[in-house]
This record gives sequence, structure tokens and C-alpha cells, in this order.
Amino acid sequence: MKTEQQSTNQTPVIRLVDDDRELLDSLSFMLEMEDWKVRCFSNAREFLTQDMHSEPGCVILDVRMPGMTGLQLQQEMLARDIRLPIIFLSAHGDIDMAVDVMQSGAVTFLQKPVKTERLLQAIAGAVEADRKNHGTPFDEEAAREALKTLTERERQILGYLSKGLINRVIGERLSISERTVETHRASIYRKLHIKTASELMTFCKRMQI
Repeated sequence: MKTEQQSTNQTPVIRLVDDDRELLDSLSFMLEMEDWKVRCFSNAREFLTQDMHSEPGCVILDVRMPGMTGLQLQQEMLARDIRLPIIFLSAHGDIDMAVDVMQSGAVTFLQKPVKTERLLQAIAGAVEADRKNHGTPFDEEAAREALKTLTERERQILGYLSKGLINRVIGERLSISERTVETHRASIYRKLHIKTASELMTFCKRMQI
């Protein structure tokens, strides 16, 4: 059995649960390009029986699925004490439904088609919430010192990364090449002692960047 400390040292896993295969493929590709570890499930039962629920991360969940809906899966997760944060995706902007799922503990409710930046921000928030639930230690003083080592350009790029922007968009906004953004991003990771996009987003959220 994994201890709590062991679980917090693991790389967060983003679970995608949706019966739309095309959407699963496109979302998983986009998230993997952003350095997230992704696991896909085509229905709720598959998620319940095949996922390692003890691994940290979050669940991106479609509301309307055959067999067991996303809303039913949320209740089943609560019944089984599966505490992973949930991000709901829905093609229907139902305010009452959104209120219900949020009251049941969902992190956020996004309408399809969801913008990449908005989804990445939601994932960062969900992963941060999961880390807090596991009591992950964070050295704020060391983080502030690490931030001082960044160049002005690196601080600019970090600001855009914290908003969930991808390398190509950052390059367009700063009038630099995508490759140059990648180089600066690698330097930011090294200086902040960060290995993945999930760690970077968590860092930015904690430091209010």
C-alpha cells in the first residue's frame, strides 16, 4: 500500500473520461504536448475498474455518457471515497447542472468546445487542490529566491505560461520563435527546479504569478 508521502511524490495523472474517441485523442495529444501525464477512458465503468485512484492528479469528465453519466460517476466516486478533483465538460450550458456538480465538489464546469488556455488553467487548479489535500510541503522562501534568478524575458514567458498559453501563442505575442520560447522555458524549469508543466502551474498558483 502506498503511503501518503509516496503518493505526493508521484507525477500527477490527468484522467480523461469521455465516450467521444475523437475528443479523447485530441485532448490527450494537447495535454501530452504540454508535458502532462494522461490516461484515457471511454466510459465511467472503465475508469472505475482500470484507474489507479490513489495516484494524484484530477479527472476531466464528460457530463453526458451512455451507461453511467458523468453526474452519476461523480456520486459513485464520492461513495467510494475517490477524492480526485473533477473538471466537468459539457456541450450544454446548464446553469442548474453546473451549480449541482460544484456543490458536490467539482473544481469547475466548462462548456464544449473548451479553450485550451481555460482548460490548462482549470487543470492547474485541480492538481493544486489535490496536492493540498495530500499536504505537499512548499518552501515559499526558496521559491522567491529562485524567481530572482530569472531574466526579464523569462519572467515575461513565465507570466504567459501561468495563464495556460502554449509555446506557439507565447511566441506570437512576444514576436519571437516558438523554438526561442522553448529554450527560455527550459531555462525557467532549470532555475525553478521544476520538471513538468504540472509542477510549473502549481508553482505559479502558489506564488500568485
